Amino acid sequence: MTDPKSFVALASVVEGVGVSAYLGAAAGITSKAYLTAAGAILVTEALHQSATRNAVGEIPMANILATPLGLNAVYSIASQFIVSCPADNIPLPVKAYTALVENSGNPTAPGATVSFSTKAAMEGTKYVTFLSGLDIVAVPCTMRAWMIEAVVPMQASGQSYAFVTSSNDGNLTDSSIIAGPAILEVTPSSPTFDLSIKA
Repeated sequence: MTDPKSFVALASVVEGVGVSAYLGAAAGITSKAYLTAAGAILVTEALHQSATRNAVGEIPMANILATPLGLNAVYSIASQFIVSCPADNIPLPVKAYTALVENSGNPTAPGATVSFSTKAAMEGTKYVTFLSGLDIVAVPCTMRAWMIEAVVPMQASGQSYAFVTSSNDGNLTDSSIIAGPAILEVTPSSPTFDLSIKA
């Protein structure tokens, strides 16, 4: 970051990851009191995300639904910002997936071809699985060495995530995730309106 604009752009992405982390963790909260507090924090995070998205010229609410992420996916993103930790820290009960880097530039659009790179082993059939809102869509990909290309599904909108997976069944499990997540900003499709009056 070299200026206020790049700071706010990064803050917008981090706020989006924060929303995804809180939403993904909600399933593990068993106390109603804690769930209410977490819900209140989640709403605040979503408001922050919308404000920062607006500040950098993105559509504040580009997806009507937030995108939940699991703990390992969130840690995979957060670990990119961790330079070092004290040696006496207790090890975290999480693992980072192999990195997946989006090379096409953001923003992208539904139906556009995007390219990724990874150092993960890519033998056999692989898919790029996109998460956007509550949609999980696996699409075929083409691979050349460490480069992967896939078409952004039409369901994707706003801050979305992409994983390389060994399965196209829509279940993102540690055993099926090869690399990721990469963060994508997907410009939403234009809305359509039917203004005709029908009796």
